[in-house]
Amino acid sequence: MNKKSKHFIRKLLSITQILPFFLLNHKTSYLKNEGWQKSTIANSSIDINGESITWYSYPCLDFLKYRIKN
Repeated sequence: MNKKSKHFIRKLLSITQILPFFLLNHKTSYLKNEGWQKSTIANSSIDINGESITWYSYPCLDFLKYRIKN
């Protein structure tokens, strides 16, 4: 797909407000892979495995998990 086609599709999706839905449901979506969707459905702060997590943002948790040891 060329650059012009991609730009047109993104513009069309954003105009119809489908882009956010598409981004959340795409198989490589960061929020989907981190468990944000499950957390929203459960109305609780959980990770992809259903375990409770702190109320930090997912990028913040990614940053901290490699820097803070138990």
